[in-house]
Amino acid sequence: MNRIFVTDDHIMVRDALMKVLEFTKNNIVVGSADNGEECLRKLEEARPSVLLLDINLPDISGIEVLRRVKANYPEIKVIMLTVHDDYAYAADAIKSGADGYVLKGSDVETLERAIEAVVSGEKFVVPAIQDLLRTKVRIDGSDEALTLREHQVLNLLAEGCTNKQIADELKVSEKTVKNHLSNIFKKIGVSDRTNAVIYALKNKGK
Repeated sequence: MNRIFVTDDHIMVRDALMKVLEFTKNNIVVGSADNGEECLRKLEEARPSVLLLDINLPDISGIEVLRRVKANYPEIKVIMLTVHDDYAYAADAIKSGADGYVLKGSDVETLERAIEAVVSGEKFVVPAIQDLLRTKVRIDGSDEALTLREHQVLNLLAEGCTNKQIADELKVSEKTVKNHLSNIFKKIGVSDRTNAVIYALKNKGK
């Protein structure tokens, strides 16, 4: 049996997932959590084979939980659950070690296929965003590629967004935005926001 642990901060979504999984073959729910810290605390005892993990959590991001799980429990397969059919979210998840990426609007059969795939050692990404993940974004003229998320931050900066507005748009902390900007400045060879915006506008569409 596949031992499934569900982490989602929306109780209706979490309960619905758990009930659905109980009626699928080869799966048993061994625990649940409504935030990242609770999830990390419970994994040691639950020892699931698969973690279904919401990408947006109220305390720490699902991506951060994913990284910690992979660092401490590499044997656990992690399927990200999300409403985001956006390449940046999917790419961040896969680069951070996610074994699967499933949209919350997917049907039960898709979730079952995802679980079976990751348990078998395969990656599973819903067809709707597979093509998006094949796209590698590079900023023209840069020796080092920006990550997909850095590219997104740079675009928002060029639109005149403040750090707080970028954080709100991407659903991350302002500290995370500052870290992204620091990495972006180094990669494109600038030292401040103004020159980063100029660079972004110059290279827009290239």
